[in-house]
Amino acid sequence: MDDFGAIDSDLKARFRQKYEQKKRLTNQEQGDWVKSILVPQIDDWSAKRARKASILMATTEAHSKANKVVDAARQFMKKS
Repeated sequence: MDDFGAIDSDLKARFRQKYEQKKRLTNQEQGDWVKSILVPQIDDWSAKRARKASILMATTEAHSKANKVVDAARQFMKKS
């Protein structure tokens, strides 16, 4: 893109040479083409975030259980 947000004319020409040799792509075809590139990347990113969140939740749960055991041991030691 140039300073004004327009796509550089050289990039347009390279795109047309590679993807629109026979005919121009319709708006729908262009949208589908972009989605085919971006959606897998977004899905992968979302999956990674979900895995990280589940690891964090499991770690937090384990930490909470460990704290309960430590608290119970302290209570038991005070009574003894």
